[in-house]
Amino acid sequence: MAEIVDIYISYHNKKMILSGKSASGIGYEKSEWSRNLSSDLWLLEIDSLGRKIRDKTIGGNSVEEYFSRHGVQKVGDWGYLLAGSSLSTIGYDKTDTCRGDYDFWLILLDTTLQNIKWQGTIGGGATDYCMKTTILSDGSIIAAGYSLSGISGDKKTPGKGGEDYWVVKLKPDRAMALTDLTIQSKVNHQDVSLSWTSSLQKQGDYYVLERSDEKGFITEELHRIPTQNSTQHYYRDRSNDCGNRFYRVTLYSETGEMKARRYTQARVTSPTENLKIRHDASFIYLEHTASVAGKEGQLYDGQGRLINTFSLQNTDYRIPVDQLSSGIYLLYFNQQYFKFHLNK
Repeated sequence: MAEIVDIYISYHNKKMILSGKSASGIGYEKSEWSRNLSSDLWLLEIDSLGRKIRDKTIGGNSVEEYFSRHGVQKVGDWGYLLAGSSLSTIGYDKTDTCRGDYDFWLILLDTTLQNIKWQGTIGGGATDYCMKTTILSDGSIIAAGYSLSGISGDKKTPGKGGEDYWVVKLKPDRAMALTDLTIQSKVNHQDVSLSWTSSLQKQGDYYVLERSDEKGFITEELHRIPTQNSTQHYYRDRSNDCGNRFYRVTLYSETGEMKARRYTQARVTSPTENLKIRHDASFIYLEHTASVAGKEGQLYDGQGRLINTFSLQNTDYRIPVDQLSSGIYLLYFNQQYFKFHLNK
């Protein structure tokens, strides 16, 4: 079921953009699956007669909330600014991990609403909900909401007790610089090799490399690295538990001002993630390339309703389809989603 909680009206081209949150699967006006079978941000563009033009689902690997009091905002010729609140770490549409609980999540979409041009996550160690954004004449972004966080993450002022108002200003260069840093990670057995570069670095700047705990929260500083004369930087993490962790690289100026920040996940992959799905009039067959004994999965229908939970005991598992109707289904297995269409 979808909820539309706000409307933005652009009069110059006689269209309306409805913005809200949705946990729906594909159906009616919604053309995309929810990202993790939980609520995502959802945009629906309609013409002056109420006819759908397009829609867009945006979400991460957890829950997104939407409390905006103004809908999306037009940002010159760049596109539209959408402001939500997110509990997600890196995954699906989200490129930045959460700071502790819900954070402000700012997203700049192009004029078609289909492509994310920039995004920024801002938050402290507790709950922070974004309620309103404003675009200033110089291109700066003002994001405002309420916060339960103390000094932590991006929050530099202490809480006053309970829920506080929190106002953040992003300068144009800071907003764009958040993506002007590239980082890559590669897992070799239990070693993680990291490399990164930024066109913004200058003499005297330095990088701070940090690592998350097993829940995805940044907790540990690994290294401080001066830029020196090199544009490409490397680090190898040989910790025993380094696989499937998030890493954050931040570029600071000589005076300590943040210039750019980027995350990556060192994900340990396996050939068991290669799943083949086929079906006939009696069964859905799940064929795997390696032993998957004991691994569990779930089957959902096109509206996100749970149909079946199963435990794979061999490399060719069968799910009866005698009680299923033709249509779109979603299979969750081994931390991946597989979408397929059942024709009976």
